[in-house]
Amino acid sequence: MTWRQDDTIPAPYLVITGMTYLMPAWLAWKSGFYYSLATCLFLCATTMSFHWFRAQWIFSLDQLAIWNYTFCSLLNAYYAGPSALGIWAFSVGYSLYSYFVGRYLSILCWDPNWATQMFFHGLIHMVTAYGAWYVLTKRNELLLAS
Repeated sequence: MTWRQDDTIPAPYLVITGMTYLMPAWLAWKSGFYYSLATCLFLCATTMSFHWFRAQWIFSLDQLAIWNYTFCSLLNAYYAGPSALGIWAFSVGYSLYSYFVGRYLSILCWDPNWATQMFFHGLIHMVTAYGAWYVLTKRNELLLAS
């Protein structure tokens, strides 16, 4: 993978938006979903580290954390019901669209304007963190109701 020059400098905005994964981590901890807690913390740590240090090996760990987080969220959404699956699909769909379609068309996360890239990439962090928060909230409500 080749790196553009602007991908080698730290991005404090993305480090800060990477901290949004602490919200679903807290809810997972309070609910007793310890694998979800570990998943959120692993993603938070790799995301914040990669966007600050920009090392290739951290990027590889971050990709692993993203896949783990995605499938863990899918499993939680399955247990939480249809509305949670819809929110999960939206958050993952936006992320995939913004990253891959954006890369193909040079828009969203791949816009030539650095500020636009940062905004949409940070939005990926926030949307997926909210998706996990919603899914864990719904799953917790179902557990408390039974």
